[in-house]
Amino acid sequence: VEKSLLDSRNFDLPLHQTVIWTVNEEKEFQHLMELDVFGVITDIPDTMHIYRKWIMAISDDLSTALKEAMKAKDKPKLDAIRQVQTEIAKKKSEKGEEATDELVLGVISSYVKKMTKAVEEYQSLGDRGAEMAEKIQFEIDFLSEWLPEQLSEEDVEKIVDEVLSEIGEVDISQMGKVIGAVMSKGEGIDGSLVSRIVKEKLT
Repeated sequence: VEKSLLDSRNFDLPLHQTVIWTVNEEKEFQHLMELDVFGVITDIPDTMHIYRKWIMAISDDLSTALKEAMKAKDKPKLDAIRQVQTEIAKKKSEKGEEATDELVLGVISSYVKKMTKAVEEYQSLGDRGAEMAEKIQFEIDFLSEWLPEQLSEEDVEKIVDEVLSEIGEVDISQMGKVIGAVMSKGEGIDGSLVSRIVKEKLT
């Protein structure tokens, strides 16, 4: 049963580590992955990226998602993935390195931020920009599935306060030091939000 279930989803997993497990929450699944246990999440295709995210490189996951979108003739997803893959190729060429998860996440994050600003611009045009705003918003929502969950402003502010307490007395000239310390606290921290909060607290 295990082998047929795994094969039906095209996963190449070590059977000695494999159990069949129904998981519907990403945090619950993450806990299983940390225990070095592999399981099946769900039969809903749009959530299978959660599974892949923990067992393959993000660049490979994007390639798999591209193939699935091509097979389904899903143009919005195809457009979004191709845009990001083009940016990844440029970044690889600039840095002269492989498409590590860090590099790919950086590209996706930058692209999502850029597109978020574009949505606001198109929305400001009213009906004339509504169609483009909707298209770009889809790309943002779809690509954000690969990004770590972003901390709320309240949570980020708590981290900033903790860092300021650890560092001691600082002024605006040491803003970069504070931001760097905050960003090193973990994933899902919006750099622009950190910059704004730190600046407000040091001025």
